[in-house]
Amino acid sequence: TFQQIGGNWNPYASDYHFRLVTGPVEEFTCDEPAVLVEDDLEALALGEASGQTEWWAPWPGGTVGAQVTDEQALNGAQSIKIAGDIAGQDALLLLGDQTDGNYVLRWDMYIPSGNNAYLNMQHAEATGNWAFHIHFENNAAAGTGFVNTYEDPILFEYPEDLWFPVFLFIDIDNDVARLTIDEHYVGTWAFSTGSTTGNPPGDDPSNVLGAINFYPIDASYVYYVDNVNYWRTARPAAGQYCITATNVGPGSHTVSDLNCFGGGFELRIGSGNNINGGLASAWYSYTPSSDGTITVSSCGGDEDTRVWIFSGDCDNLAIVGVNDDRCDQSNGDPYASYKEAYVEAGNTYYIMWDDVWGRTDFKWDLEFSTDTPAEAAFCQSAQAVQPGEIDVAGFVGEAAVAGDDIYDINANSGTTPGPYAGSNWYSWTPEGDGVATISSCDDGSDTYVFVYAGTCGDYNSLELIASSDSDCGVSSLIEGWEVTGGVTYYIEWIDERSADPFTWLLDFVSSVDETALKQGVKVFPNPASELLYVNIDLPEAADNLTVRLVNTFGQVVSDRYYGALQTGNIEINVSNIPAGMYLVQVTDGQAQYTQSVIIE
Repeated sequence: TFQQIGGNWNPYASDYHFRLVTGPVEEFTCDEPAVLVEDDLEALALGEASGQTEWWAPWPGGTVGAQVTDEQALNGAQSIKIAGDIAGQDALLLLGDQTDGNYVLRWDMYIPSGNNAYLNMQHAEATGNWAFHIHFENNAAAGTGFVNTYEDPILFEYPEDLWFPVFLFIDIDNDVARLTIDEHYVGTWAFSTGSTTGNPPGDDPSNVLGAINFYPIDASYVYYVDNVNYWRTARPAAGQYCITATNVGPGSHTVSDLNCFGGGFELRIGSGNNINGGLASAWYSYTPSSDGTITVSSCGGDEDTRVWIFSGDCDNLAIVGVNDDRCDQSNGDPYASYKEAYVEAGNTYYIMWDDVWGRTDFKWDLEFSTDTPAEAAFCQSAQAVQPGEIDVAGFVGEAAVAGDDIYDINANSGTTPGPYAGSNWYSWTPEGDGVATISSCDDGSDTYVFVYAGTCGDYNSLELIASSDSDCGVSSLIEGWEVTGGVTYYIEWIDERSADPFTWLLDFVSSVDETALKQGVKVFPNPASELLYVNIDLPEAADNLTVRLVNTFGQVVSDRYYGALQTGNIEINVSNIPAGMYLVQVTDGQAQYTQSVIIE
């Protein structure tokens, strides 16, 4: 193989400078991949795409492949339509049966509301050798889908009636497949999974990148594909991917050469098929020798940055922290990043800086401390509280989770919620079942609160129960929150709206379940003529106990409220009540026990 080593390439020049190179030559780099397919569908005639390009084909034995249509398009006027009402349609995007290398596949999809979509990866171009399946299943729940890798399904969400990008990263050499849908990371798994002969998965692993099969399973499957791109990029160098993360310790470090396709986690895509950021990243790993807290910061620099902190393995990453803009307090760029996280001894954590805002080199610092975390600064050091008023003198933490919407990178400057805020964490474990209220209404401050169940660890280990921003003026109010005795709940207040001190109220009304109420109430005598007794003996106090006597027309004859009551003997004078059948109703506001009595 000859490779030019001097002069400018000119096919009409009389002399060139070459050298002899042994072995394969990679005509691509990490930031400038080789373009294998770049198809916006605009150059194709309407109808069958097969035969118009080298990469579209029908399934062998089939007659209908990808159909070019002008019904929908993200850019220009045309796209590919895959639909169950196109008889015999089974379309292949041929990928060349690659056996080594690192590849990026990218396309846009549009799924009309009420419809499904399906595609699969083939380990060989035309033999039914399935690697994995991707289902966009509206019939399960609108806008939900799953990846079938022949192991546990990987769930994801997607928008309906909107174009959204799909990125599929295939590293054959390292046996890795990674999927991003609608800019959000879905999952990573071994590319060699699947079946190449119809045998059980795992009996015949294959690492061949053969084809993508776009197939409408039935008439409910209707979707469109636009802007198909297929690139080969260089093998990941040190620090460019999670699997090549650079091991670091506390100190100052420099991000440089932030330019490699495929290293990112979450993406940010511009209009059409423009790529704005998130594809290139710098990965680092850190393993603390003891429990403690880490601080990751680019505040001392002058660049707009975004940082992620993960736990777990590269094929099963869990978010521990993410931050975009938290450096207003520094002399550097206010759009630089600052995040703290609680870490455990012996666990490896990954720190990733992406190019969502730019690719300029910058410095960042990693600090580690074994000091006991400040109370309320982390979920792990949440301040234990009981019902009553709690004062927030100030925000002490930089470990906000702030709900489920952790991917909105515009979540700063008081716009939308996100993990780019300071926070205070509180924990509460009710002794019994009941209904709770959280309120900062009386204070009147501009507040934002989130409530979680689960365990402190990573963003996936916490389940969002409720949240409130401006439900009473600018203040927060969560009512009707049903709690279970013995379960620990975490309450997170963030400074997204205001960092001023304020006071909030935790109120709790315990409830007794119907079984306990039935077992704890005795009504006697029956029949009764003068006095009727209702004996109360409950395992825990009912905060809103009420005893009513109701006639057969539903009219309340007697209504007595006892408030908080666990034991007692209630006496009701029935001597002046007309004879007949009545109902005694004992309720605590949540459960009710009813017993019929006869008044003589």
